[in-house]
Amino acid sequence: MTSKKIKIIVLIVFMGCFIFNAFSLGSGIYNDYQNDSIDYEIKEEIRNAPPDVLEELQIDDINNIDEDVVIKLKNKYFMNAIIVVLVISLFLAIVEPILLWIILIAIYLSRKKYMKLKLSSVDFSKDKSYYRDVLKEYSPSVLSYIDNFSINYTSSLLGDLLALEQRKMITINQDNITLLSKEGKDNLPITLKYVFENIVNGNLNIDKYTYENTIIKEARNFNLLEDDKKVKSHIKKEILISIIIYIIFIIVTIVLFNNIENINVMNNILLVFVVFFIFFILFLILTYYPLTKIISLVILTNKLKHNNGIRTSIGEEVNLKLEGLKNFLKDFSILDEKTKEELIIWQDYLIYSVIFNQNTKIVDKYKNVIK
Repeated sequence: MTSKKIKIIVLIVFMGCFIFNAFSLGSGIYNDYQNDSIDYEIKEEIRNAPPDVLEELQIDDINNIDEDVVIKLKNKYFMNAIIVVLVISLFLAIVEPILLWIILIAIYLSRKKYMKLKLSSVDFSKDKSYYRDVLKEYSPSVLSYIDNFSINYTSSLLGDLLALEQRKMITINQDNITLLSKEGKDNLPITLKYVFENIVNGNLNIDKYTYENTIIKEARNFNLLEDDKKVKSHIKKEILISIIIYIIFIIVTIVLFNNIENINVMNNILLVFVVFFIFFILFLILTYYPLTKIISLVILTNKLKHNNGIRTSIGEEVNLKLEGLKNFLKDFSILDEKTKEELIIWQDYLIYSVIFNQNTKIVDKYKNVIK
């Protein structure tokens, strides 16, 4: 779920709760406004009012009160009541769907944490730095994975096949693959070696799950990705911190409750408000924080279980070079129009244009080989 969707859901639920409560409470106020008994109560208040108030209202005879004065006061009370209704509706719109807020906030926090762990500022930067050197030691599919942590099966696999053809080990045809030589097979990166060894009778015999695991294994062999144990240790540390903070909040609340009777607040309206505000904030923290944090960590754990790649410092350096390569290929070449036959000229640059989805012409022509 994207941040935009979460914000839309929050807005819809909040506005729905606010409108519902405002309508429910407001309808009661409106019915009271239409009730004649209100007029009688207002007149009674006027009769019991002190002289300065009567003078302000320009009332000389309390037994003969002008109806315009009653209507004026009635409208004033009604407007004040509407303001109170709006404030209460706002409060209820925040408090009522508390479980939904916890879940949505947890999703948002887990997504934010997930993006922070997996991606760096380079991934979101619009910097136009360039990098021209090729990264020959890595399989093209590994570079694609380090770039965005996703595996586009067709473009990644075709990039690996082009790397094998560049080494003159195979020839890619529209419907099959021709094996040329096994020379240098043992020196291939493990992903290229896996692809090469699974070309059988001119066809690819690739298991997607094994292929993806081989890509991740190669990335870890080159120390481009963090170890699983380190990631899990980081999450356990986060959970432990959350529990400690939760315990601290509970202790603080217990201390405040035990000492509340020693605080004389009833004669000080401002102090009453401050104490109420403090307890309300503590209530929200104790309600929202632990559950939100725990749920967000559970969601994060589940996400990392399915896609647990987190770049090391070396991986970040490679990613920075890849961003520079993408900028260079996009701004200083016309590789989107090149064909496989021009591989001998453009070499690795043509392969990168395929894995970065800049050249779809080659992908469209040879996608049947991948199938």
